[in-house]
Amino acid sequence: SFRCKSIMKENIVHAAAQFARQHVAGADASHDFAHIERVVAVAKELAKEEGLPDSSLEVVEIAAYLHDVGDFKYSNSETAGVKACREFLDEHGYDAAKRDLVLQIINNISFRSELGGACELFPELAIVQDADRLDAIGGIGIARCFSYGGMKKRPFYDDTT
Repeated sequence: SFRCKSIMKENIVHAAAQFARQHVAGADASHDFAHIERVVAVAKELAKEEGLPDSSLEVVEIAAYLHDVGDFKYSNSETAGVKACREFLDEHGYDAAKRDLVLQIINNISFRSELGGACELFPELAIVQDADRLDAIGGIGIARCFSYGGMKKRPFYDDTT
């Protein structure tokens, strides 16, 4: 039974990674699959440091993989990402309670959603949110800003403002 659960977890995590890879294919370097892999790695480390149980580690890993699917900055839709992820998780028969946690994380991870203050932080959300934000600082964060600005055709510097 434990071996079966372990195989099921590996399969859904692998499927989530592939699903995310497909959704960000062609994205600029600020939100490409390398960004997702960094967020996943940091989220897993933070979850272990915080002593989260295995069931929460799985939720954190899947949410970290899926957190930029249908991102508002690219889709201009408040619901596209959550809808696509819900369909993906349902197609894979993912546990409804865990699915709802993953979707809540995805729906509340962005700076944009935090401005509304509608969601109470819970450990899994805080961990994935922190991992995503840690990738937005330092040298990588600066490079991601330039990449995103370039994709949006924003000037690098404007001395008229």
